[in-house]
Amino acid sequence: MLVRSHGACMSRLDRILVSPNWLMEWGDVNLWALPRDISDHCPIILRYSNFDWGPKPFRFNNHWLKNKGFREVLKEGWSSTLVVGWKGVVVKEKLKALKEVLKRWNREVYEGLEEKILALTKEVERLDLKREVGVFGDDDNVAQKTCLLDLRNLLHSKDSLLFQRSRSRWLKEGDANTGYFHSCVEPVEVRGEVVGFFKKHYAEVNWRRPQLDGVEFPSLSPEQIESLGKPFLVTK
Repeated sequence: MLVRSHGACMSRLDRILVSPNWLMEWGDVNLWALPRDISDHCPIILRYSNFDWGPKPFRFNNHWLKNKGFREVLKEGWSSTLVVGWKGVVVKEKLKALKEVLKRWNREVYEGLEEKILALTKEVERLDLKREVGVFGDDDNVAQKTCLLDLRNLLHSKDSLLFQRSRSRWLKEGDANTGYFHSCVEPVEVRGEVVGFFKKHYAEVNWRRPQLDGVEFPSLSPEQIESLGKPFLVTK
């Protein structure tokens, strides 16, 4: 999305360039532009199916620790599960139950935040489209600035969650495009590269080892060997 400072001219870039070989390799795809949030750019999704993403992991969100009720939820969720048996099994089953408690609590507490962000994002998009058709007034401009300010504040409270979901520590904290960025990575190929790297790293390499045949080392003479077994003498 390109916008001039006075808002009089803008264009939406929602196209990509691919080669015939790319289409033969990946097949048919879908392309669409997402709402732009507070950024001037609309993220473009290019998606193809038949992925093997593997099991979805459970992630502990660091921003939970800032919630005053989290400690009590954690304590109650752990103590409410009764398991009898081997200690390892007990810990495993209690952690499994606690995971479901935390997931349910997260939905109850933070689901409203997502709805507010989505509603503000849609309002910004509606005003953008209104600007494109040339019926954008001063009131609309004020309304859009207010929406962008509110949206920015809500997104700041969500920064730590977005950063954890990015799966990449080199991205700066607060980058809201990390999910889109990593959705472009083929999971099967990534796992194959990781496995191949460690196989190559730890595999035994056939090479000609040096031999000591024909090398003469210094050795003790029979007299020197005999002297090593003599008793110690007391000298004045």
